[in-house]
Amino acid sequence: GAIAQVAACAETVRNGKTTWAYQLTSGDWVLAYNVQEVEGGAASFTGAQAVCSGRDELLQFSGSGTPLAYTNMVDGALVMDFYDADFAADFAVSGSALVQSAAVDPGDGCTRVTLTFTQPVWGHTVEYADGTTQVILKKQPVRSDVFGKPLTGVAVLLDAGHGDHDPGAMGAAGAGAPAEKDVNLALTLAAKYRLEQLGATVQTIRTDDSFLSLEERNRAIVAGQPDFFIAVHHNSIDLSVDANLQTGTECYYFYPAGKALAQALVRNVTQATSRPDRGAQWGYYYVTRSTVCPAVLLEAGFMVNPSEYENVTSEPQLWAAGDAIARSVLECVPDASFPSLPFSAPGSYSGGASPPPCSPRVTSRLSMRWSFTARMVT
Repeated sequence: GAIAQVAACAETVRNGKTTWAYQLTSGDWVLAYNVQEVEGGAASFTGAQAVCSGRDELLQFSGSGTPLAYTNMVDGALVMDFYDADFAADFAVSGSALVQSAAVDPGDGCTRVTLTFTQPVWGHTVEYADGTTQVILKKQPVRSDVFGKPLTGVAVLLDAGHGDHDPGAMGAAGAGAPAEKDVNLALTLAAKYRLEQLGATVQTIRTDDSFLSLEERNRAIVAGQPDFFIAVHHNSIDLSVDANLQTGTECYYFYPAGKALAQALVRNVTQATSRPDRGAQWGYYYVTRSTVCPAVLLEAGFMVNPSEYENVTSEPQLWAAGDAIARSVLECVPDASFPSLPFSAPGSYSGGASPPPCSPRVTSRLSMRWSFTARMVT
């Protein structure tokens, strides 16, 4: 994990228990039970070597250390702030087909490294391995020329929200009827089937009634390195609000890179299901704050509205919505002949689907970019 120095500490209360929180030199706070205290931790780098990894590039830093890093995309350039790390003034990236230049700017407490590129970068991740630092750069995916399978070579990660002891929103039909976790999984499986028909490689965070924490879901994004991430959910409301008046589809993104996908999902799902369009909205959700790729959280419809509950649990509507999700991904992948689409990287500021033999039938009741696992330097 990342190593950071502690600037201050304070007592705090979490879940009724007193614990300690540490303030890092970056200004952020972390809870004591999320970190490990270590000695040493000085980082120093002289350059980086690019290594091809499939369609992506891996920049392996020459030197040692795993310093805390914050990243941002500014006008197509990757800006990385490394805390408590020394970089050579002539730091450069060699062997890269993506990196055009590297600039080092030492600052107060952190060193800023700015990378410019020869072509748009689809996403990025700062990783730590073997005692040093590396940066994964994702190239922009393009549509395949394989007949009938335009998403060949495109990786999609689908996350059916909730699971097991976490049912999510209770449906209007009450206990014993499909809860949100069931409908999320059904829609995820429908979308997976249609995406695979179009040639995509699809990973799912869960395929059964199991539970994963937000940290585990986030680690799956980093480990999978997909081209698109979609968290599939269904909506609810406060008890003080009339559920009969709440209806429609909405989608949340955090980084601008996810906005086009969120807009496409809302547009296509509402057209396919006749649900109202509640729009694509900015939202501070854990799983959407990933710089790996465009990442969104889809609220496909309302579980608590009786008429919409019938709609979201209807098998034909599930297939229609699943097809709409697949078409939304397809819309966001540029044609190989025209790859230069309007671009905003993560971190910067039709045909109906035919059901497979075992369709996801809910009527029978279906079963921060990185999480802080840092070590601390005192």
